Amino acid sequence: MIFERIRAFVSSSMEELEPERLAVKQALDELKIDAWLFERDAGARPESPALTFSKELDSADIYVGLFANKYGAYTVEEFELATTLGKDRLVYERRTALDGRDPRLEAFLARAGHVENGVTVRRFENASQLGAMVKDDLAAWQARRIRDQRTEMAQRRATPGRDVEQSQLEILRRKVEQFWVDGVLKHSLYDEVLIDLGIEGNTEAIDHPWATVLELPDHSTRELLRSRKIADIFEEAGRSLLVLGEPGAGKTTCLLDLARSLLASEHEGITPVVLNLSSFGSRSGPLFDWLTEEIRGRYQIPKQLCRRWLTEGRLLLLLDGLDEVNESRRADCVRAINAYVESHGAPGLVVCSRVAEYVALPDRIKAWGAIRLRPLEAAQIQSYLMQIGPRFAGLASALDNDESLRSLATSPLLLNVMALAYADASPEAPSASADTTPEKRRHALFDRYIQTMFARKGVREGLGTRPQTIAFLAWLARAMRGQGVTEYLVEQMQPSWLTKRWALAAYVVTGRTALALALTGAWGLYFSEGSIRFAAWAALSQALAVSLFELVMAGTGLSRTLGWLRPIGIWIASGLVVGVVVHVGLQTISPSPSDVSFSLDQVLLSALGSILIIAPLSIVLALKARLPLTKEIETFESVGWSRRSALKRSWGGVVVALGLMLLVENALSGLAAASGWRGYATVVAVGWLAGFGLGGVQPRALKTFSPNQGIRRTMLRAALVFAGCVGVVLALTFGSDFAKPGMWVGLAYIPGALGCAVFGGADIVLHYVLRLMLVISERTPRRLIGSLRQGVRLVFLRQVGGGFIFVHRLLLEHFAGLSTPAPRQPG
Repeated sequence: MIFERIRAFVSSSMEELEPERLAVKQALDELKIDAWLFERDAGARPESPALTFSKELDSADIYVGLFANKYGAYTVEEFELATTLGKDRLVYERRTALDGRDPRLEAFLARAGHVENGVTVRRFENASQLGAMVKDDLAAWQARRIRDQRTEMAQRRATPGRDVEQSQLEILRRKVEQFWVDGVLKHSLYDEVLIDLGIEGNTEAIDHPWATVLELPDHSTRELLRSRKIADIFEEAGRSLLVLGEPGAGKTTCLLDLARSLLASEHEGITPVVLNLSSFGSRSGPLFDWLTEEIRGRYQIPKQLCRRWLTEGRLLLLLDGLDEVNESRRADCVRAINAYVESHGAPGLVVCSRVAEYVALPDRIKAWGAIRLRPLEAAQIQSYLMQIGPRFAGLASALDNDESLRSLATSPLLLNVMALAYADASPEAPSASADTTPEKRRHALFDRYIQTMFARKGVREGLGTRPQTIAFLAWLARAMRGQGVTEYLVEQMQPSWLTKRWALAAYVVTGRTALALALTGAWGLYFSEGSIRFAAWAALSQALAVSLFELVMAGTGLSRTLGWLRPIGIWIASGLVVGVVVHVGLQTISPSPSDVSFSLDQVLLSALGSILIIAPLSIVLALKARLPLTKEIETFESVGWSRRSALKRSWGGVVVALGLMLLVENALSGLAAASGWRGYATVVAVGWLAGFGLGGVQPRALKTFSPNQGIRRTMLRAALVFAGCVGVVLALTFGSDFAKPGMWVGLAYIPGALGCAVFGGADIVLHYVLRLMLVISERTPRRLIGSLRQGVRLVFLRQVGGGFIFVHRLLLEHFAGLSTPAPRQPG
């Protein structure tokens, strides 16, 4: 069953109208509507009859009431409860033998059928007449319900927005077209067959080699012609469609074909977005939040714009891979989709899934139509092979004589793989495998496909040998499957990709040490007036203390329960360690042994100094405490600049600058000379310029997106923040009576480095430390992007914007199952 069946609550006097109740049940069965009758469906229950019928009525979609002569208190209560719950109500009255009718029932029917605020009561004479009436009325109600839902959806559709937002939506449209239509659909395995044969592809002129079956919510089913376009089916189904099929049946191709049609038609200003549901299982929360994060990550659209477009109904959701969601979360995913559509609406929705996984779910997608992609028939397979040329005569002959091979060829994906693997092959080659089970034959087919691609295209110098490339792709497939993703983006790798415990520990220690040297070490160098030994002690002691604390919390699971206590604990723990080092270090660099003191005043001074020294790194780690250790790396969105916002927020910069100036004057008396009117005028000017520059920053969509672009843009952002912070501090301290001008630079470096770390610098450091750990522990290639592009050239991967996907889930599963060693990759 594809759809959730409609439920009707049938209410009447059981003894008086038993034949009529059975007639209604039969009529509803013919409409494939579940009819709930107390005597048949209630069974033995621990609750009272009143509570039983109230629960069932609450879960029903429509109330059907039958009345004759007897007055039943429960029957009237059921009608009143249906009214209170806002259920649609259909009331039927038998108008025969009225002499014995209870006056209370007569009064109730008069009230229920009141001309202004009642329902329209339909009258019947016998059970057969009633059954026909109910069947006609429920069919009309069901059709009206679908029309009303479509009307409500149409009213939620977005109205044209401002020119700025339209330009941002146009960027998103171009990305969807570039990533999925140009990058995947136009480079499908079918097109690879044509390219390999030197044939110019024309996908518009070729019928899809599969048949479809359309099923509607009324459970009517009919076969569709192969010439029917998916866009027409989508419209017929009310722009709410479920696409089902076996593995390799063409579900994703069908989805992307629809995306191409929608992009070409500019559907009322609505933009289609293609997303894979596989990562839904890795996050908790409503679908709205998941959609926001996915669109932001996959298409590099700022979160603010994502949320606004979803709320305003500007995005048409094309969701692939429901069957790829973790099994324990798949039912939650269905419920989240239904809840999202009910609460937010959607100008259109398509969900793709394998048949078996969908049928096994307890809940159903509330779509208005579904298509089921059928396997290829023998005539279709032969027609396909004849169409693409005589080089496949050997394959066609093998398919005629090998039933096991022919069963694989009923999948369009595997048929295309056969065409690429066995072009110009003899009839014996496809049947050479001694394996007879479909799964083993499929593995043998993919092995042949991999060998063929290497033989035809080879490997490029400096990117590894054939075994090294296969080992890398096998690692990538296992890692993607373990992370629950179908698209690999280099910048979205997290420490959770490290499978060995020692590698995760090395990542934590190395990353914290690098950050400590940049923040704690530099501040300690300034604090101790140039003692490199003191600065190194301070940095390394904090790095080791923080690393130990982080690893203990991650290993015991405390990081999830402590929440914001985690950064406080880090600050305290590392402060105690660094405090000891600071005190010893200060005594070590003392110019005279007589100055060495362990008095309480000196210890308190050292403690205060340690808190100041460890503050920059502690602040950075505190801001990251909202994320688990294994998912702590973030990249930043693209931004633009608005003069209107800059003018509104510029005076905020003045307030902040004056506040900082007062703090600096109180902390460092050497700046007192800067507090004259000229100094304050400088501060106001610098603050206004900083507020004007930063206040105009607004989220924008990236016009282009290439591999690792998120890291490059984060690096640029961090560099700009560093330069801005250093410039502001130098401007604030310029003209002060510091004895050494070089101390200005030291004082300016700390806020610059802290701002740089907070706004992406720390993530850059951690990203490349993670890459280093993956090279060491998993032996991934150092030239990662080049190796991925080689996978694209070998037709194992597809590049989707800045990400990479395997050409099909079945190929990913094949690579993930390969037990290959991981030889060291060349640089």
